[in-house]
Amino acid sequence: LFADKYIIHWIDRKSPENDASKFIRYGLQRRNNMGNVDVNKLAEQVQLLSDIEAIKLLKYQYARGCEQAMMEGNNKPVLATLTQDAVWDGGDFGHYEGLDQLDQFFSGLNATFTFTWHFFTNPMIEVAGNTAKARWYMLAFYTQTEDGQDLIAITIEDDKYEKIDGKWLISEVLLIPGVMAPFKEGWSSLVMGQK
Repeated sequence: LFADKYIIHWIDRKSPENDASKFIRYGLQRRNNMGNVDVNKLAEQVQLLSDIEAIKLLKYQYARGCEQAMMEGNNKPVLATLTQDAVWDGGDFGHYEGLDQLDQFFSGLNATFTFTWHFFTNPMIEVAGNTAKARWYMLAFYTQTEDGQDLIAITIEDDKYEKIDGKWLISEVLLIPGVMAPFKEGWSSLVMGQK
């Protein structure tokens, strides 16, 4: 603090109205006021924001993993986003518990669809220590293998999460049905490798 006062005194004598001197004076005063910051509260806020961003990234990885499972037959990426005892409850689309059942479920989707894209938006994420929950709106596009029919789906997904060894994983997905309907014009003819 003594050094700061000396620097400000020197700036005032040499060039009190210079923009650089104003900037230095402001910076020194701000630094001296940092003693009023609650560092623990700031750390908690940073951790909360980090957890929320990690959960968003996890959901995006889940979406891409679903696409890889359905289009490429590669279930590993989607399964890597789930806890060992994860539950996927899709109502009429089935109820699956644990990675073995989920692996079989995703394998079946590969035979059902030739194309899919998933978009998850409007996340409402609540974090409580090493657990969290979120509601997502999903927009998805599918092309059925059997008849080439293009479908559009709009649903809600309520998820639960667990932080295990510092890594967030999905422990439950609850699909709340919305709309799944044929898309008359279709996009298959516009997508490479379709029709």
